Amino acid sequence: DYYTLGDFENSVFYFEKAANLGDIECQYLAGQLFHSLSNNDSKNLEKCLFLLNLAIDAKYPPAIHYVAMMYGSGDGVQQNDSKMLQYLEMNAQLAERLTNQQSQQSQQSQQSQQSENEVDIIQQQLAESTFMLATFHFNGDRNLTKDSIKARKLFDIAAKLNHAGALSALGVIYFQGMAGLKSDFIQAWKYYSLAAQLGDINSLLNMADMMERGIGVKQSSHGAMVLRQHASILQNKQQEKE
Repeated sequence: DYYTLGDFENSVFYFEKAANLGDIECQYLAGQLFHSLSNNDSKNLEKCLFLLNLAIDAKYPPAIHYVAMMYGSGDGVQQNDSKMLQYLEMNAQLAERLTNQQSQQSQQSQQSQQSENEVDIIQQQLAESTFMLATFHFNGDRNLTKDSIKARKLFDIAAKLNHAGALSALGVIYFQGMAGLKSDFIQAWKYYSLAAQLGDINSLLNMADMMERGIGVKQSSHGAMVLRQHASILQNKQQEKE
């Protein structure tokens, strides 16, 4: 397996062959490799965008997110916030459709045709795109007008796909009573707790503060200390990885 061994030049040859036969995941992987190996070579960048656009036409979320990041950073293409937002919105719409399907319990037939790993990757990319778009709307970044209510709806979609940042953001929104909602400490604790279970350090610290002060939960200085210790352990592990 050339890709696993880090032999990307041989990998891209075989990925491109499979991509030309219509394999969507290989269209994405080959496009990604042509981008990383391009060194600003126009031919490689053309191949990169051609293959990624094939995967985008098939509505493959990782390819959509990847191209959004290219336009957002100007890496291999001219930086363009409008195009970045267009691709993020595309994934956000796919994410909303997926969460609606899941709520209607109609995902079983689709998941049976995909490996569990592939489903996880797709959901992660959908969630990340939706979370980023929500953040831009919430803060009014990238030339968007601030729209906290739209942001909350997008955070909710990403949260349903188990995005820790989105769950944490909803915790903040409920705690402070933002985005058209009244302050609700029980809901804030719920979302912080869900985010914390996914390893979100800020949520653990927010829970510790609530427990220390007895807001929305029984007051416990010891419990707050335990939560802060857990946050510290996670932070140290993250620093070690970096």
